[in-house]
Amino acid sequence: GSAREGLDKQLKALRILERQPRPDPLALASIRTDLATICRSLGDMPGCLNHLLTALKLREDNIPAEHPTLAQAHHNLGVACCETNNWHASRDHYLKCLQIYRRTLPGSDPRLLRSCSDVAAAYRRLGDHETALEYYLQYLELQREILPEYHADLIGAYCRVAEAYGALGVSTAQMVYLDKAARSGDRESMRRLGIALIRTQAYRDGCQWLQRAVEMNDPDAAYALGTFCLSNDGLPRDLNRAIRMLELAAARDHGQAHRHLGMLFLGVHPRVPVYPDIDSSRALKHLYRAREL
Repeated sequence: GSAREGLDKQLKALRILERQPRPDPLALASIRTDLATICRSLGDMPGCLNHLLTALKLREDNIPAEHPTLAQAHHNLGVACCETNNWHASRDHYLKCLQIYRRTLPGSDPRLLRSCSDVAAAYRRLGDHETALEYYLQYLELQREILPEYHADLIGAYCRVAEAYGALGVSTAQMVYLDKAARSGDRESMRRLGIALIRTQAYRDGCQWLQRAVEMNDPDAAYALGTFCLSNDGLPRDLNRAIRMLELAAARDHGQAHRHLGMLFLGVHPRVPVYPDIDSSRALKHLYRAREL
């Protein structure tokens, strides 16, 4: 196909350039980078990595150590190493990329923002959540300096910081950043904040945030609110609201919502020992659908 043709064309160009008396090393690096892209599209990750490493070496030997092109070369390798699950190498290349960008780019440059987020994600994948949090907080501060309050990227930064605090078990700080994201209109954060508040026994506030997420068509929030309303923990059981929420979630093909409704209408739900309106046909409809999903 076209990718194979492109690979052959670039390999031919590489051989021609390499046979010249004094080949331009940066032109060689550019061709190697193009070859890496083609190899990646063909699923040849060893070939991709080999070309990227060669391109990096050519650039390191021929341009200043703080040149942005060198940072991009490290970024490319970070991405390729990530795709091959080589998390340590990916982190190391992302760090080198970030170090160059910090010395050469203004804080508002999108490449610097992306690089800071890449490093944080690399540490998160390695299970080093404390260092990941450090970089996510740096990423957040950079976003705050240049973005309006309700920008989607800023909301995403709040969510990442909240996830990092959650991974460290710091629930109070996690809820602070979930609250910021939720108040900015992020429905996933509304749901997560609602669940977190219920776990800390702030039942009414938790239900209010879940309801707001439901109103933004979040089936997982409807399921969470429905299952909470089935219980008798903190607030009186509300079967009508529970069924209404679970049916909203089930209408969006939420398998667990179908399962809960099936057990409820059969009268065998563990949280509702006595259900007055048993409906076997309705129950089986939901249980069959749950099995399909």
